[in-house]
Amino acid sequence: AGDTDDATLRSAYAAARGATGEKVLVGGTGTKILAVVDGFADVAVMNFKSSSWDTCAPEAVLRAAGGRLTDIFGENIAHVPEPADPAGVGYLNALGAVATGPGFASAHDAVRAAMVLDEGATKKLEPWGADVEAALAARRAALFPPR
Repeated sequence: AGDTDDATLRSAYAAARGATGEKVLVGGTGTKILAVVDGFADVAVMNFKSSSWDTCAPEAVLRAAGGRLTDIFGENIAHVPEPADPAGVGYLNALGAVATGPGFASAHDAVRAAMVLDEGATKKLEPWGADVEAALAARRAALFPPR
């Protein structure tokens, strides 16, 4: 985890850790993802301001190691040059990022379940629609258009 005063991220950290996990502060986004690759951490939760260049290469290494990277809702991270951004936040990973190592997919499920109920998290979806699942589908369609 990183150091944050954001209540939504604190909720995501708690969901990722579960009842027995330990919070360890680690540097930037790439360092957090590589901590998962190296086995130093089972899961890493990144902030809402990481950009494509923060996650693209580390995600490739993580996937090669059998891990997974998504946003806080369990959606794939889109590494595209000009993402659809109706919220105008200016960051591609405006919904944060969660990295898990092999065998820790349940942490993704736990974070997603917590975020669907978290008012701060669902507020980030408002530009895409009021209903969480419909907003995620609309966002997915914009970020990953059919070819």
